[in-house]
Amino acid sequence: MASFPIASALQSWGWGEVKRLSGWTPRRLAVYREGELFGAAQILLRSFPGGLALAYVPRGPALRRLEDLPAVARALARGVRGTHLLLEPEAGLPAEAPPPTFPGLLPEEPVQPAFSLWLDLTQGEEALIKGMKEMHRRNARLALKRVELSVEGEEAFFRFLPPF
Repeated sequence: MASFPIASALQSWGWGEVKRLSGWTPRRLAVYREGELFGAAQILLRSFPGGLALAYVPRGPALRRLEDLPAVARALARGVRGTHLLLEPEAGLPAEAPPPTFPGLLPEEPVQPAFSLWLDLTQGEEALIKGMKEMHRRNARLALKRVELSVEGEEAFFRFLPPF
């Protein structure tokens, strides 16, 4: 995963294991073209009544180029048994840009938020909270009272986010 320029933490092994706790079955697939790694995905599978099965790829698949999405999608569809394959690639486009379209792929309402927020964590907890809207500040302070936080250092991040 680390070698792909288009990838997300929601494609990490750790995220799949977290989702397993809530009833999803993670499946990890690599897509090769002419012997070269072309794409990769962590697909979360969930069965529904009536023989329906959702194959969901949160913020993925991992790609070299966004233009590779249709070919990687076809390969992934062959690799899973799902009645519906939902992809959410990290397009890296500005908020005002329309979502890309691809022949053979239908646009779908996303599950994950369309955009990520990047925060400078070096500014400290109080500065981060001060920069929030009032409702978010209240919720963050309430969460801090209810949940014990543990920051273990940079090495803890890589235990959660190893490449698969």
